[in-house]
Amino acid sequence: MNHYLSRLGVATCCRHLAGRIGNPGQFTVPVQWVRTFCRRDAGSTLALLLAGCLGAQAASPTAFTYQGRLNADGGPATSLYDFEFRLFAVETNGMPLADVVSVREVPVTNGLFQTTMDFGPGVFNGESRWLEIAVKNSFTDDLPHLLSPRQALTATPYALHARNAGGLMTYSGAPLDITLNGERVMQFQPATSPTLGFIPNTIIGVGNEIQSNVFGAAIGGGSGNLIHTRPELEARHGTIGGGTGNVIFNSDYATIAGGASNWIDFRSAGAFIGGGRGNRLDVNSTDSVIAGGSSNVMSWYVDASTIGGGTKNRMVDDARYSTIAGGRENLIGQKSDRSTIGGGSQNRVISQAPGVTISGGVGNSVGGFRARMSVISGGESNQANRPYSTVVGGTLNLADGTNALAGGYRVRASGLNSTAFGTATEASGPYSTAMGVTSKATGNQSTAFGHSRASGELSTSFGYGHASGYFGTAMGQDTVASGNSSTAMGWGTVASGPESTAMGWNSTARGLTATAMGWSTVAAGQTTLAAGYRAKATNDGAFVWADLQDADFTSTGTNQFLIRASGGVGINTDSPEFALHVNGDAGKPGGGAWSVASDARLKKDIRPLEQALARLLQLHGVTYEYKNPEAIHELPGQQTGMIAQEVEKVFPDWVENGRDGMRRLSIRGFEALTVEALRELRAEKDEQIRARDSQINAMEKRLSALEAKMSGGESK
Repeated sequence: MNHYLSRLGVATCCRHLAGRIGNPGQFTVPVQWVRTFCRRDAGSTLALLLAGCLGAQAASPTAFTYQGRLNADGGPATSLYDFEFRLFAVETNGMPLADVVSVREVPVTNGLFQTTMDFGPGVFNGESRWLEIAVKNSFTDDLPHLLSPRQALTATPYALHARNAGGLMTYSGAPLDITLNGERVMQFQPATSPTLGFIPNTIIGVGNEIQSNVFGAAIGGGSGNLIHTRPELEARHGTIGGGTGNVIFNSDYATIAGGASNWIDFRSAGAFIGGGRGNRLDVNSTDSVIAGGSSNVMSWYVDASTIGGGTKNRMVDDARYSTIAGGRENLIGQKSDRSTIGGGSQNRVISQAPGVTISGGVGNSVGGFRARMSVISGGESNQANRPYSTVVGGTLNLADGTNALAGGYRVRASGLNSTAFGTATEASGPYSTAMGVTSKATGNQSTAFGHSRASGELSTSFGYGHASGYFGTAMGQDTVASGNSSTAMGWGTVASGPESTAMGWNSTARGLTATAMGWSTVAAGQTTLAAGYRAKATNDGAFVWADLQDADFTSTGTNQFLIRASGGVGINTDSPEFALHVNGDAGKPGGGAWSVASDARLKKDIRPLEQALARLLQLHGVTYEYKNPEAIHELPGQQTGMIAQEVEKVFPDWVENGRDGMRRLSIRGFEALTVEALRELRAEKDEQIRARDSQINAMEKRLSALEAKMSGGESK
């Protein structure tokens, strides 16, 4: 053989090295089973490449195609050759395992040839095998030449063993199983759907099962998983990725990715469970998702909904298009479709509350009849029970009115479009607002801040006030605005009259449009004003202002303007030196005198004025200008008056020292002095007239006497 056969190369070919079982005679052989074996011996070389697969042209399912390269006399051979192949269980000696395979007149062209060999069934069982080859020229050689040593066969030819390894190949429509250590680890089911045709199922793992009437399904691993349906129905394209104890029942295109004891029930097409443990999608949960977690449940007719994870979260009947992102023991109730729970624990969307959102927190709930589109942003134990109501967070808050808004601690917004924030506040009136601590807005469109109450329609309260009147406003501590359009501010003030105002401390405005300001003031009459300390305007139209003297200062008649100011009243001056200090001119239209009490019944110790004229004549009138009139609130330019030091010598009671130490002049009793001075002057003139008259009478008598004498002398 060696003198003319320089190289023999032998190889197998396979039409399909990858793929799946199709027609008889074709099956998959993993690529790693292909090996090359080379043997060099005394100038001849046998190169053996075996791929244990059947070609489509093989007559027997155990035959395989054999290809090689043959060199003779130093070059590629071209002729017909006879081959003999024997199969042994040992490398040397021993008995063949099967009959010799003789192939006659195999065409060899340019060294290349192809033939088929078949050792029959059962020879490739996983144990070691060696191939013995003999070859001769069909025309020139009498005996074949034996190649030595035998060639060890590995991997590729042993692909033929797959047919006998638990019935790997199938040609009769029965399942194709792959076993490992006696356990089935993979199965292909040649399922045929009456409506869809041939759609095989795939099972990997131990104890997994896909029952009849299920088509195109797959179980990717794990154990004890099941895809099944009712005998009279079909289920298609379900997938269980792995895990254990997972079940898909009569739900097309449903998927359980893994985990344990998860369940997708009847008619839940397109449903998905990502993993976890004990999760369940009940009947008609079409296109719904439980991403993971444990013991999460979607009950009947929960379409296109999602539970992201967590544990013991539930959606019950007809809660379509809803979402629970995760958390623990959250619930979306019956017919609460399009609702969302973002997480947290023990949050609940009670039945018939569509479009609701609970962002998270603990123990929050949205419920009541048709509490649609309500929102709880988080917090603990909050409730939103009416349509479009909102709790923004906090604890134990209640939004119980349509469009109500609540947040904080133990607040309640129960009125239509009401708002309550803070601690223990309550907004029960329509369109009302309560903020702060224990504030209550019970009136229509009322507003309460702090610790206050607003019970009147359109009323407003701040602090610890109570506004009970229509359009009333109360601000401060213990204030009350009970009159319509009334205002009470400060501490303990009361505005009970319509359109009245009370400000300060313990002031009261009881009259219509009355105003009381300051400390313990009372404006009881209509359109009155009481200001200062203990001022009392009890008569209609009265204005009473009182200083800090600790006594009531009360009006005594209508339309009075009363001022009690022990420090003086200043007009155009901030430093009054008198009870009334006017800086500038003062007019008194129509003239007249200032009134003073003058009834004799009011007076005692009455004495006549003496030397009035003489005292007045001691005064001197002068003209002058002030050195700095602006500094003393006086007028500039030439003035007419008297000098205080001179007046003081005559009328000391007219002169007093100002706060700046300068003398000031206040003329008192000038009218009486003038009258008495005139009387003294008249008496003086009368005395002079009487004396003159007496002289004239005496002179007239003397003249008469003289005339008589003269007349008598002439007559003589």
